[in-house]
Amino acid sequence: MTRILILLAMFLTLATQPIDILAASGTITVPLTPPAGESDTNHDNRGEYRRRTPPPPVMLTVDFDTKLITLTNGIDPAEITAYEIRDTAGQTLYVFSDDTSFVTTLSTLPPEEYQILLTLPSSSLIGYIHLI
Repeated sequence: MTRILILLAMFLTLATQPIDILAASGTITVPLTPPAGESDTNHDNRGEYRRRTPPPPVMLTVDFDTKLITLTNGIDPAEITAYEIRDTAGQTLYVFSDDTSFVTTLSTLPPEEYQILLTLPSSSLIGYIHLI
């Protein structure tokens, strides 16, 4: 049980840390999770104890060469209704309706930490990226 708690703590720490990348070219992968409060429906019902478990992260892969993105967990990028790039305070800097504009702008931003928010019809996903 202790190992599971340690692994869970390590996972949560890594999932919330910014990922350092060089945005000019190449491919990167960023973990995305639902914003706080949206994941309250996931429960672990094993045994007599009922506890909340975090949902698995959705991995966003950004290809700066082709200007396309892919997502894990069976999410089709065509389902995304808005791509947002925000500063670390959560202020919206850019909003896009297509992945090509999102990736192009992301690759030209100055080296800083940014928040990424992808809006889907019934939920949203958030992650942090540090451009170097």
